Amino acid sequence: RPGPAPLTLTQAPAAVSAPQGGSGLPAHGGNVRETQPYSVAFELEMWKRAEESKFKSHLREIELTKMAALEEDFQDKERKRQAEFAHQQQQLLALEKKLRMKFSDLEARERALAASERTLARLTEETNIQASR
Repeated sequence: RPGPAPLTLTQAPAAVSAPQGGSGLPAHGGNVRETQPYSVAFELEMWKRAEESKFKSHLREIELTKMAALEEDFQDKERKRQAEFAHQQQQLLALEKKLRMKFSDLEARERALAASERTLARLTEETNIQASR
């Protein structure tokens, strides 16, 4: 899956050289904000803030993309786990049913064997009675 576009930095504002022969400060106690060095510094600060904002936004995009991929991976694994659980549960129910049937068959065989033993005991007793006459 494609990720967000790579971050590209815009070019920093070109520094304007200070006027020759001076500090760049107003000579007559004028407003410092109207000087060229102040303007350059202000422009540079605004550019820096804009770049920071772009960078943070790009990081948020990357984070959201990674989180979405992790969520999808988790959901996929959860679906597989649930399918495996359902399959194992079905196998367990089938084995339980088979065990109940075997148990029922064994109980029936046990009852039949007990009835045969009673019949044998009765016939043995009758034979012994007839033989002793």
